[in-house]
Amino acid sequence: MKQFPLALFSLLCAATSYAAQGEGAPGKQADENREYAGEQLAQIAGSGGDTSADTAKGKKKKANEPAAHNETLFREMVVTGETERDSHFTSPTMRVTRAQVEQQNAQTTEEVLKYMPSLQIRQRYVGDPNGVLGIRGADMFSTARSMVYADGLPLHNFLQASFNGAPRWSLVGPNEIDSVDIVYGPFSAEYSGNSIGGVANIRTRMPHKQEFYFEGSLFIQPYKNYGEDKGTFIGDRQYFSYGNRFQDKFTVFLAYNRLEAQSQPMSYFIDNTGLFNVPGGTPVTGGVRTPDTRGTPSIIYGDTGPEKVNTHLFKGKFGYDITPELQTLFTVAYEERTRNQDHANNYLHRANGDYFWGGNAPTCNSVATCANPGNASLDGTRFDVVRSGFGGGRDKRETLNLGLSLRGTLTPGLDVDTTLSYFDVLKDIRATAFFHPDDPGNTGAGQCGISAN
Repeated sequence: MKQFPLALFSLLCAATSYAAQGEGAPGKQADENREYAGEQLAQIAGSGGDTSADTAKGKKKKANEPAAHNETLFREMVVTGETERDSHFTSPTMRVTRAQVEQQNAQTTEEVLKYMPSLQIRQRYVGDPNGVLGIRGADMFSTARSMVYADGLPLHNFLQASFNGAPRWSLVGPNEIDSVDIVYGPFSAEYSGNSIGGVANIRTRMPHKQEFYFEGSLFIQPYKNYGEDKGTFIGDRQYFSYGNRFQDKFTVFLAYNRLEAQSQPMSYFIDNTGLFNVPGGTPVTGGVRTPDTRGTPSIIYGDTGPEKVNTHLFKGKFGYDITPELQTLFTVAYEERTRNQDHANNYLHRANGDYFWGGNAPTCNSVATCANPGNASLDGTRFDVVRSGFGGGRDKRETLNLGLSLRGTLTPGLDVDTTLSYFDVLKDIRATAFFHPDDPGNTGAGQCGISAN
């Protein structure tokens, strides 16, 4: 290519010299010039650009002598395809990397992926145990249509397809996450039919050398809405981990994650079954008039108060490299979670300043029964106040999760990615009271359900 300008220069010189002679037929002379120039270019290309040699040879050749034809030979080329071991290469996917996780300041695992496109997590506050997942066409309450895995261990809960059927997010600490892959829709035979909404694959990190890590967080939420529904809710989190790698084969990772958080009130006590402007009922103040979600005139007379959650996660992961391309990992995770909701707020006061706690839930199963005026009166409007709604509740749950996975290459062309998991609910206790602790009618009676596996 460097010699092409020289060839072009000689061609221009030749054309100029013929034009300067001015003898003979102009058309015939021009044709001879074109033939001579064409021969020169063909000879230059065939000889690899040797301009001086081609010019000498061109003078000896006749004008009508064809240029030599050279053949080009290519080396043999073999193209092969490889089967990808992960479905995120063959399905619509989005990935959260370790660098993105570190920039998010996430306090829980669901916060790591809740900003992904076509995905929604109903996390009402930090540490919410009911953070249900919705992906694409599967809404948040169709929890059996989405799957969540952490290092191959299932975190989803198919037994509760409702608002309380959230994955066990708290079995993974946000600081140990290495990446998260969201596989949208049922486009892979790798998963069952429950993946119709999508799959979240969480990969946790393993250390490459000795390391110690500690992180602490404090979060504050001022809140004010209706009446006495106000306050400042404080939460904190501590995370500690230790990791090491021995003899370039054994890997150990130990972690402890503690979370304590308070929420704003999750729901309100409201009478939207019908208001009556008739005399009677106990005169009260403090109620809030408002239409409900369907526009029905209603009165709010209290709320559930803040929820307080505490979680303690103890986790250990032990890895062994069978070969440089084949690894096995044993995981053990124990979690203790408590939730207390025993400070319901009452907005109603009698004329003497005492709280009005209402009575039993009214019967409303027909036009006649629903037409009964309520037990309280707000500026002449009758409505019902249900006493049992102010009763608190407490939950305690202990779970154990075990897993053994094998991942890597067995032989050239044969990959394996398999996991054995075991999940056990060691203790699950829920206690609910009929009355508020400050209610004069409180006798200490309540209801308690205990289940253990």
